[in-house]
Amino acid sequence: MDLIFDPPELGCVLHLPGLPNGGSTILDRSPYGNHGTLGAGAAAPTWARLPSGLWYLDFDGGDKILCGNHILLQVGGSDYTVEVWFKPTNAAGWQAIISKSNVQYKNRYSLGIKNSGIWAFKEVANDGGIQIGGGTVTSTAYHHGVLTMGSAGYKVYLDGILADSSASTTTPASGTYTELQIGWDVWSEEPWRGSIALPRIYNRILSALEIQNHYQREKHLFGVV
Repeated sequence: MDLIFDPPELGCVLHLPGLPNGGSTILDRSPYGNHGTLGAGAAAPTWARLPSGLWYLDFDGGDKILCGNHILLQVGGSDYTVEVWFKPTNAAGWQAIISKSNVQYKNRYSLGIKNSGIWAFKEVANDGGIQIGGGTVTSTAYHHGVLTMGSAGYKVYLDGILADSSASTTTPASGTYTELQIGWDVWSEEPWRGSIALPRIYNRILSALEIQNHYQREKHLFGVV
């Protein structure tokens, strides 16, 4: 039996719960049709299933998902949240899970892992960028990662707990952007190796309580105790 998901929450502009419909597309359950194309411009990740029944995607380091360039995915100076479950094959080094950039790579963000911790990067108008990160990521269990940015600064969470923050309230500007990419960094081309499930994006900042509730509500799907 396939899992049944509730309608997306308020402000959700991308929700990919991982119900396959033939293999080449992962359907967006938000109202905005930001469906993901598996393997666009690269190899395609492969579908797999957890004992809980949840479908997820495995990336081998050369795979990619493109999710379009809807205006609500462009950040554009507004409040923004990126949320995802992941399990790396190897937690060392830098690997991108989700990234977005304008065509000049001067306004961009990435959420991923670096040196066995959750990690996020943002750059605005070629300003050198801000990096935040922390916590401990292992290759033996699934983890819940969240990046929030906007009027409350930058914050990155690991497994429901704040890992690091920055007071910067400057977010990447509106403009001509590349498509949202899952499993790949649009600037450095650093690929993801491992599993990705339940990627979501919101055009608002999730509160610390909401993030903790999401983690507690969903962790049983991934065998996290």
